[in-house]
Order: sequence, then C-alpha cells, then structure tokens
Amino acid sequence: MIYITDEEIDNFIKDDVPYWDITTELLGIKSFASITISNRKKECILCGTEEATRIAKKLNLQIESFKPSGTILKPKEMIFEASGDAKDIHKAWKICLNILEYMSGIATQTYEMVRKAKSVKEDIEIATTRKMIGFNKSLTIKSILIGGAIPHRLGLSESILIFDQHKIFFKTYEDLLKAVKILKQRAKEHKVCVEVSSLEEALDFIDIVDMIQFDKLNPELLEKAVRHIKSLKPEIVILAAGGINMSNVEQYAGTGVDVLVTSSLYQAPMMDFSAEIRPIK
Repeated sequence: MIYITDEEIDNFIKDDVPYWDITTELLGIKSFASITISNRKKECILCGTEEATRIAKKLNLQIESFKPSGTILKPKEMIFEASGDAKDIHKAWKICLNILEYMSGIATQTYEMVRKAKSVKEDIEIATTRKMIGFNKSLTIKSILIGGAIPHRLGLSESILIFDQHKIFFKTYEDLLKAVKILKQRAKEHKVCVEVSSLEEALDFIDIVDMIQFDKLNPELLEKAVRHIKSLKPEIVILAAGGINMSNVEQYAGTGVDVLVTSSLYQAPMMDFSAEIRPIK
C-alpha cells in the first residue's frame, strides 16, 4: 500500500495547528477526554484510519480501537476511538475527521464504479489519472486503491503516454511515426501508449505501440473501433478516457475496452461521519 511519510503526517497537523489552539487554551479546559468517530447513515468503504491513528499518536493520544481501511462500514458503526488530554483531543479532532471523510468518500465511490464496470466486463480495470493536487496525492492514491481501482499514471517518469501535445512538435506525420518507433526501441523496459481521437488515427499506430488510448470517443464509435483493432491485433491494450463517470461507466465497459481512465473519482463527495468528545472524570 502507499507509504505516507512522517513529514506528510506532520504537515497535516501543522497546517491546522500552526502554533496553539487559542479557543481551548483560553477557555482553561484542563481535563482528560475521549473521542469516538462513527459512521452516520450510509454504508461505505472505510479509508484513512491508519493515517488518523498516526496523527492521534503524534498528538499524544492513546488509541483505544480502530477499524482498518477497506472495512465495509455499516451505518452507526464505530470507526476510531482515542483518549488523552482534552487539549490534544481538540487538536486531533477535525484533522482526523476530515481525512477519514475525504478518503472514505473516494474509496466508496471508487468501489461502486469498479462494481458497476465489472458487472458488465469482469476483467476490465478502472484507472485514475494524475489530475490531482500534489499535497494530497498519497491520500488520494491510497483511497482509489482501497476502492479497487489502480493509478493510471503516477507521474511522467514511470510511464510513456504520447498526447496530441507531443505530436504537434513534428512537421510531418511520418516524422512522428519515426520518432515513436525510436522511442519504442530505446524504452525497451516500458510499454508505449498513444492517445488518439479516431479509429483512423489508431490504425497508424497499432503496429508500433503496446496500448491505444481513445479520448472522448462516444460508446458507439468506441465499440466499433475496439472490435476492429482487436481483430487486427488481439493482444493490444485499449483504454478509454474523457468524460467517464458513474452515470456512463457501464455503457463504456460494454464497448470491450480493457481499461477505463477517469478523473471523476477525485470529486467524490466526502462521507458523513460524526465525532463525539466526552470528558473523562
């Protein structure tokens, strides 16, 4: 699973508590307390408890219990319990709650999208793009993995994907095809993918590349393109990207593609969890 550094955990704390908790300190609260975070109403896929426990421990709290990421959480079910100084409870409260709600929201929507796609084509994969903000990249990637998807690309250094934004730098199409052949020859340890917007363009590349990614092709045209390309080169991997979301994922899964690429999961609504703080006498 994704490694989240101590520096990232410290930054989550530092961002919310850069110096002191002015409210709790000036109210003069001096007590021990416990905090329980629970699910409210909707069944969901839990994610982020490992990060929440690390935050709580860094703030000197005692972890009483927690459920691991990947748990199918029922309504009203307990997620996380900790105890300690009330001042530390207040420092950890919102940071932990926000991370749990954010990560569980993405994991839950991912799980649902994967379920829908695989109900149509069992061996299809849902892959998520690198259209995410850097400061929460680790949390986002962990969330989609827990939900059953895979990262499409983690960055420019680990995969090869040729876009129109690369193609425009070649004077002729022949120059482009020649460059792709050279790239393929040199990058022997990597699979090469090219993004195209039509069957005609895809046919120019199928003998050179390992993967074809169709961008913003409607399901009807995509299905015809997949059928034709697979008849010529069955082993080629075909991906579909652009506008794929919860409302149309089953339609796109039915086209016969191998992978559906989406950014929509990053906009998943946060889950609704509750946090109860109680003084310990």
